[in-house]
Amino acid sequence: SEQNVANAVYSLALLDFRHEGLLNAAAADILCRVGDFTVQGLANLLYAFALLSFRHEASLEAMCTCASTRIPELGEQSLTISLYSLGRLRFFHRDLLSSMKTSLAAPLPCAASTGGDASTG
Repeated sequence: SEQNVANAVYSLALLDFRHEGLLNAAAADILCRVGDFTVQGLANLLYAFALLSFRHEASLEAMCTCASTRIPELGEQSLTISLYSLGRLRFFHRDLLSSMKTSLAAPLPCAASTGGDASTG
């Protein structure tokens, strides 16, 4: 299942074990069924790829394209993990970053509830 793929790649990252064969097989599987992954699964995969410095262009493109259409599902944690991962991989995906920018432009919960600016202490 897609959850097993995400868990396996994330486990490799936690072990700091970069196995090219397994990572390439996972990347191929991601390409075949990227739309079946949960947004959390996509975020975890991006994070695992980043931890392992594994830059598989085609699977990164597919994951980012899929995630860019599902921004409302991401939630703050998955969104920030994904953004961090893209930065660490130095992978620029215009559509996903544009969608993230729009999502992050909304007032933070703290600022919205107090009527203040989140940048001021």
